[in-house]
Amino acid sequence: MSGGGSCRWTPTWYRQLWWGDTLSAVVVNQAEAGKFTELSHKALLPDPWPEFTRRVREGSVVRGTVTRLLPTGAFVRLSPGVSGFIPLVEMAPWLVEKPKELLWIGDEAAAIVTRIDFEDKKIWLSIRRHMKQREAATAIAEQLFSEDETPLLELSPSIAEHDSATAITPEERERVGRILIVDDHDEVRAPMAAWLGHRGYDVTMAQSLAEALWLVKQDGCNVLLADLHLPDGDGLDLARQALECDKRPWICFMSSAEWLADRASEIEEIPRAQVFVKPLDLEEIDTFLLGIAHDSKLRPAQWAPPRKGSVAGTWWEGFDSNTTAISQSQRLQSTLQKLTGAVHAEKSVLFSMDPISHSVSIIAEAGALALQQDALYGLSDSPVKDAICEGEPVFENHVSSQAESRFRKLLSLLPFESCIGISVEAFGEVRHAVFFFHRQPKSFSPYRMRDAFAGAVLLGAILEMQGVEERVRSSGALLLSGELALAFSHEVYNKVSGLELMLRNLSAGTNGPLQQRNSLARMTELVSDMKEVAENFQRLVHAKEERRQINVNEVIQKAELLVRPLARKERVTLAFHLEADLPPVLGNSTWLQQVFLNIMLNGVQQMALKGGKHRLLEIKTAHKKNGKELIQVRFADTGSGIHKQLWAKVFELGYTTRPGGTGLGLFLVRSLLEGMGGAVEVEESHIPLGTTFLVELPILKHTEGK
Repeated sequence: MSGGGSCRWTPTWYRQLWWGDTLSAVVVNQAEAGKFTELSHKALLPDPWPEFTRRVREGSVVRGTVTRLLPTGAFVRLSPGVSGFIPLVEMAPWLVEKPKELLWIGDEAAAIVTRIDFEDKKIWLSIRRHMKQREAATAIAEQLFSEDETPLLELSPSIAEHDSATAITPEERERVGRILIVDDHDEVRAPMAAWLGHRGYDVTMAQSLAEALWLVKQDGCNVLLADLHLPDGDGLDLARQALECDKRPWICFMSSAEWLADRASEIEEIPRAQVFVKPLDLEEIDTFLLGIAHDSKLRPAQWAPPRKGSVAGTWWEGFDSNTTAISQSQRLQSTLQKLTGAVHAEKSVLFSMDPISHSVSIIAEAGALALQQDALYGLSDSPVKDAICEGEPVFENHVSSQAESRFRKLLSLLPFESCIGISVEAFGEVRHAVFFFHRQPKSFSPYRMRDAFAGAVLLGAILEMQGVEERVRSSGALLLSGELALAFSHEVYNKVSGLELMLRNLSAGTNGPLQQRNSLARMTELVSDMKEVAENFQRLVHAKEERRQINVNEVIQKAELLVRPLARKERVTLAFHLEADLPPVLGNSTWLQQVFLNIMLNGVQQMALKGGKHRLLEIKTAHKKNGKELIQVRFADTGSGIHKQLWAKVFELGYTTRPGGTGLGLFLVRSLLEGMGGAVEVEESHIPLGTTFLVELPILKHTEGK
């Protein structure tokens, strides 16, 4: 059917039927010679349409599962027996040429009901309209959770008596013209305006793109000092629009060296562009302005891109592998259990030998036979050592027939007559061996030996993956992405620049006693902020494995401090709904902070990749009391969403949907949470509206803290 939808009913009763069940049905067609009678169970079931249309009206938001894709749109099952149709033009605000570009069968979809045909039982849906509705709601949330905007401040500098080292002449002031400072960081914007005002310049300031554009159009400016990243837009967008005005100003971009280098090609296209690297060199700015005043020939400032392999480069770049949703230790145990059956053994043991002491330990075991753990001490002189140190396979089908049995110490571990032992290589070395045992003689054939060799290769691969997990977990503090580290640097650079500007303003001696006290108080706050951010970062870098009581809300707030600069850069609003008085959890606070950081970072990056004006990341905590008591943390973003088939895959090592991604972030999230007894999953995801990740952590029982 083209351009419309039908009420398609797909009953699920067939999944519960078994041979021998009694089933009522209506005869549809009588049997003819050589044919079966055609029956219908569906005809006896109630029509779901009346009940559904009592609950749902045009304009309602409904959710369902994509069941069929057509060139003209997609069918979505809204409830058993009721489906709706999403026309191609209603799938997104942008042009979608084929439904599979956006939706896959099995995806969860959320849409607005645009039309209901009661006579023909058809429903039409629109994701596009739902996205518009969500954007409006997100815009309201952004206003509620954005930082309070301070009123626009214009400085009318008093040209008091300044010595020649700190003041400019009225003629110089006139030639430089009005300076507009645009920066959403209070610690930079206001002190810089005060410093330039003391120097004698005509200064105006704004903290957003919209505010700056209004000023440019109303009063104009000759010098535009703008941060590269603004809360409601891009400094480059501001520059392009400012250049369309009658008076084309000098455009000066302020940001970190890495972010400036990242936008270098775009900056070079801006006429009369200049760059100032944070932390700001005030003498460089002063020299630049005096150059304008004296009509000097000015050249764009130079900066070097960050060296490859520095902050932005990481050791895991290009690393690719695969894993499953279960931990590697669980996979090791499960695989050994299956190998035991495949080799037809009663018992299997995966041994490990220390390369220095030659002491033997058991990594995993499968099968019902009990082991005498005391016998492990003698295995350093046994076939286990031969298999590991010499790489010599073991195959014996009648141990008791040997007069001087070399299996004597191994027999102390468990009774057996038949035995296979194979060395297991991992990371290019042999420290493990897998042994299969049976109490009956002649239990293993050469074919079982072949199966054991294949199993040893598989176990080696799992041991390597387990080693990767442990290394990632132990060095998880160092897995902050280069982008997050750059955002951290940018935040610190802003505060350093602010401190220097305030110190210069104080040393100029033009402030009164009250203003000086206020400046000193603000400087103290900035130093405290820097100390907190730096200590937070250092805790991640130098994290130690520890387990203690953790306040989940406090860890979220610490993670927010580090992700805030990047969120501001990408114009993402962070909204927090933290339930008060949550019971503590037990674990490593640094691990948990890394978990929250990575999920927040994933959300910010996905929203930036999607584009769009309104970007919201909501973080909610709750105490689940029914059933097993848990702390639940939800991270809901307005990104592109995740296809249902990929919900589990996004946690695999090396898997990424983001160009240039490492595939480590969400894998690390899962690994660290499993180490704390917690879990993470994609709770819901609607294409292309966004995704909600759910983290669950067991609460700390009173007995655990004793």
